Amino acid sequence: MKKIILLSFLLLSSLFSISQTRVLYWVDGLIGTDQMSTALTNTGCIVTTATSDADFQTLISTPSNYDMAIYFCQNNASVNATAAALANFVNLGKKGMYADWSVDATNGALVGVSYTGTTNESTVTVTDPALAAGITTNPFTITNTGWGVYSYGLVPLAG
Repeated sequence: MKKIILLSFLLLSSLFSISQTRVLYWVDGLIGTDQMSTALTNTGCIVTTATSDADFQTLISTPSNYDMAIYFCQNNASVNATAAALANFVNLGKKGMYADWSVDATNGALVGVSYTGTTNESTVTVTDPALAAGITTNPFTITNTGWGVYSYGLVPLAG
């Protein structure tokens, strides 16, 4: 009987285990190795990489397929429809990340951020306890992989 109970417990535990985070990821340009994709994969995330803004918009239109969506504009200006799709996704209670080198205030406001005016800061401090929980070194250093401007300061908007 103990073996049956143990087997049942193990079977039920596997059925109710925490599922892997499903991430939709779109980055429009890279120099060097994509560290975000590597980090996501190394932490066990299931990553779907969009191939264009239009592809990201199509994929995110089924929000139940993803737990998190990431939209990084590193090479081109951000696209309003893509920023709006990310904002809608987050408004459903999902998680999102956004970066935009073009400092588009309209699209920044859509995703709840404003630009500070600082550039090329090399130290990042994560202040949100939930985000900082998995970081072993905080603050941490970022380096330029070849872009003229490699970081822009962002602050959250009220709400």
